[in-house]
Amino acid sequence: MSADRAKRRKIICKCCDQPGENRGYGWCVTCYARWVARGRPAEGPPAPYENLPAREYKPKPIPERCRNGLHVLIGDNLIRIDNGGWRCRACQEATLAAIAERQAAAWRAKYDALHAGHDVVVRRDGHRLCRTCTPKPVAKKPADPRAAYNVLHAGHNVTVSDRGRLYCHTCRRRELDIDEIAVERAERGEAPPVLTPAEKELAILRMRSWGLTYREIGERIGCSLHTAWYVCNMRQARDAAAARAAYLRRSDLLLR
Repeated sequence: MSADRAKRRKIICKCCDQPGENRGYGWCVTCYARWVARGRPAEGPPAPYENLPAREYKPKPIPERCRNGLHVLIGDNLIRIDNGGWRCRACQEATLAAIAERQAAAWRAKYDALHAGHDVVVRRDGHRLCRTCTPKPVAKKPADPRAAYNVLHAGHNVTVSDRGRLYCHTCRRRELDIDEIAVERAERGEAPPVLTPAEKELAILRMRSWGLTYREIGERIGCSLHTAWYVCNMRQARDAAAARAAYLRRSDLLLR
């Protein structure tokens, strides 16, 4: 607090009737400042927020060069401000770059102090890496697909084919199981919710031997038209006679 302000006495302001420090003429500091800002009118300080003059921003003259005298204020290098002022874009970018460099230098000093005596290297992107504190990555061994297969088919009849692939006869036998009643229901258009691939194949070949189209077969069994065509094409049953022969071969093999 200044010496002049310490000597001010406490009064009740004649303008706002509030207690405050005497600034002059029996007015408080706020009312006196408002009176000066309004041009010292003869009637005294105006009421707060009364007849506030519109604040005009007059454009300031723009020199040829910036305040540092380094850059020409023309084109994109000139930044205009709403209050009529201006800035130099080059100086602003240089200032931001200097701030970023100071922050990076402080971070590097802190990093060096934290990892003093360690094996610190600089990566290609400029960042530092402490090999002492960073654990070395452990090379993971590729997963053995046979181990997962054995876990999935534990207790099943698993053999190895000529190509070295694992083959589960237990699960395959389930796919080859045939329920003759389910096949007959599928042929009548009353297919059960679940049909094994073998049952679906026999039903398709049987209906194809009757001369039904692929669309009619799909509607009865509940499969797509492409599935019906694929089964007949795989068994070379493109017409009724070939389908009848293929049905007899497959039924004799599967129902044996």
